[in-house]
Parts: sequence; C-alpha cells; structure tokens
Amino acid sequence: MQTVKSFKVFFLIFGLCGLSIDMHAGIYSEELKQFKTRDDVSFIFEEDANPELVDIAGDIHTFKNLPPVGRLTRAELMGYGVLVTEDSMPKMYHYIKTLCADNNIDVPVVFISKSKNVFNAFALKLFTTSGGILIGQELLNEASDDEIEAIIAHEIGHVNHNHANKTLTIKILTSFIMLQVFKKYYPQARFEHTSSNVAYRYMQVVAFIWSVLLIERLVIGKKFEREADLFACQKAQKAQGLIAFFKRLQNKAVAKDIEFEKVKSLLEANKDVLNKQDYHQLSQRHTFAKWGHAWNKGMRWLYHNTFLGAHPSNEDRIAAAEKYLQQQNV
Repeated sequence: MQTVKSFKVFFLIFGLCGLSIDMHAGIYSEELKQFKTRDDVSFIFEEDANPELVDIAGDIHTFKNLPPVGRLTRAELMGYGVLVTEDSMPKMYHYIKTLCADNNIDVPVVFISKSKNVFNAFALKLFTTSGGILIGQELLNEASDDEIEAIIAHEIGHVNHNHANKTLTIKILTSFIMLQVFKKYYPQARFEHTSSNVAYRYMQVVAFIWSVLLIERLVIGKKFEREADLFACQKAQKAQGLIAFFKRLQNKAVAKDIEFEKVKSLLEANKDVLNKQDYHQLSQRHTFAKWGHAWNKGMRWLYHNTFLGAHPSNEDRIAAAEKYLQQQNV
C-alpha cells in the first residue's frame, strides 16, 4: 500500500507541476481569457451550453461583423470558431495586421476555436478574398507568445502563397483527368441491383477518390508547409518560435509514450493487491492500448516521412528552421 501512496504523491506533484506551467500565461493567453468574458461572446464558450444555441450565438456575433459574401467564403472556419475583431483581442490582431501590412497582404478574418481543446491553427483563402485563419484555444493557452506568433505567421504564409486555391485547382484538374481515365478504361456497369454490380461501383468510387488524393499528394507533397514555414522564418523572423513550437510537439509525443510506462508501473505496483483475474484483464487492456498507440505512431511516421502526408516531420521542420538561422549568421 505504501507503493500506491507514493504513486499518488508522484502524480499529484506531476499535476501541480503542469498547473504551475499553465499559470505562467503569456499576453495572448491573458487576452483570450478577457475575450471569453465579454458579454457578446461569453455564452459561446460555456461548456454546458446547448450546442445549437451556441452556434446561433456565434452566428449573431459573426453576422454583425462579416457580410454574407465574406461568410460564404469562410464558412468552413466559421463552424469551428468565434470571430475576433480589432477591439476584442487588440494585441493579437495588431500583430497580424502589422505582419500583413509589412508584406502587402490583406488582413485575413481571424477566428478563435470554440473548443478549448484545439492545439492547432488553420488557414483558408478561397478565390480573391483576404482569407481567414482559425487559432486554437489550447494553442493560445499552452504555447509561448513567440511560438504563437510563429504559428500565426506560418498560417499567414499559407494565405500569402494562395495554397488553398492552388490545392483546389489541383483537385479539380486531377478529378477531371481521372474521370476521363475511368470512363475509358473502366466502363460503367449496368444499373442492375446485384451484389456484384454494387461492389463493382463501390470499388470504382473508392479507386477514383484514392487516385485523386494520391496524385494531389504527389504534386503538392509537403511543399506548401515548407513554404509557409519559410515565410514565418524570412518575413516574420520567427524561426526560433517555430523551433520552440515543434520541440513542444516532440515533447508532447514523448509524454504520451511515457504515459504507458507510468500506467504499467502503477499496475505492477498494485499487482499484490489485485486479484489475478483483475490484474490480467487490466494488463490485457494496457497491451491493447499500447498496440493501438504503436499503430498510430506508425501511421504518423508514414504521414510525415512519405508522400502520403501533407506535413513534414517535426524533426525536419526544426532542422529547416535551424538551417535558416545558420545561413543568416554566416
């Protein structure tokens, strides 16, 4: 029982350490907290609120700040975020506005994720609009201000390079070409309600979709992400911020690996106070969870290190940012 108590103390200390880290909030984290208390948006961030009412409240806030055409081209971001204006988060908005002005870029519409568990950011620019970016709450709360500015600069890099429009164009052209190929070499089956015919059509659709996706990845690869990283390094001088952010992601991945060892140690420490059936059942569950984790790691490796994924690995991105800094110091 003494061992169990020691583990409880360990996890308590570990939790307090994590809490102390979170308490060192940056300017953007503090600004987010103030934004979430505003009367016109506070309901949107209430965890127990009715989701449909949250969407309505979010739309009220967005509709009064963004015209119909602007909403149409940013609908994908609107569904996940709350619009930020110059008066609601002035410090973050000033950084974005200044970076855009310095590089002759129209200021994109800025959204903060409704969910507090989004440790990421996204960019979207359709046609000739100024585009939009969505910034996760967890990113603002966990990352340093320098990291946040680096990631924002990265997303503005996507907007500057028109990556969304280029991707859409490649998808349309690839879809058209593959459709012609399938029409020529894979003639349509008759519209008969037979199992073999249904399976044939299903395989056609799957093959078509995968062909389009794979060709798109072969054409684009990880080029767009590297271009956006380079923009953050060159135009925003945020190479150090990128390095710190990607190292943070590395540490998060290592922490997930350590979790399995912690729980395994906890299980072994309590082996004597558990009956055999419970111990073996829990041990099995831990093994299956570890297998699932290993599978996900393998898939992430393929995503980051082959043409199948759009994002380079954290290691590659750190190396590229460090190389940029070295070249600047020569």
